[in-house]
Amino acid sequence: AGLWAEVDRARGRIVAVAEYQEPGRSAPEHAAAWRRIEKGLEPTRVVRRVADPSITKRDQGTSMELSDIYQRLGFNFARGPVRDDVRSPALANAIAAGQFMCTEACPRLYEQILNARWEDQLARLRDLGDFKEKMKKGNDHLHDTAQYLASMHVAPVRQGPAALPAPPKTDEDVEEAWHKARRERLRGQATGASRLWVPGDGVIV
Repeated sequence: AGLWAEVDRARGRIVAVAEYQEPGRSAPEHAAAWRRIEKGLEPTRVVRRVADPSITKRDQGTSMELSDIYQRLGFNFARGPVRDDVRSPALANAIAAGQFMCTEACPRLYEQILNARWEDQLARLRDLGDFKEKMKKGNDHLHDTAQYLASMHVAPVRQGPAALPAPPKTDEDVEEAWHKARRERLRGQATGASRLWVPGDGVIV
């Protein structure tokens, strides 16, 4: 699976503009298909590529890492984060803040994000005393690609050190602290304080 997203610097967001999902193909076949897609995106250029961490696995036929195979085919990838509890909230927060969107050219991505669900971990917690946040696996490859992009390229606003507020003591204090944090978050969104970190203009794949 592959996803191409343009950086909309004027509105401070990443917009998915092309998608690809073909099972059972070889690396050269994938590379050829990706080149055709990127040809259609010209003159916009690719500035960074992010891949599933499994790209470091070795190909059974050649014993080479997949990353090395794709590098020889002209595609260099950085690795995205492994943990679901890191990359899934990054995408969810980006969507909620209007920092990640998709066009009509990405219908399968839209459906996969819409149908994404967390695994029920209650039985595991009861039986093993262990809780690990994991997404349900299935038809979710494009959803994964969106998570890698969001976690690699959406950054919080940089702020200087601030004194920590006193911990709430009563239910009223907890309620007021929640509303205060929400007001500050909405104010930041309204003023454009939430922003994207991007290495340059172009397409992120």
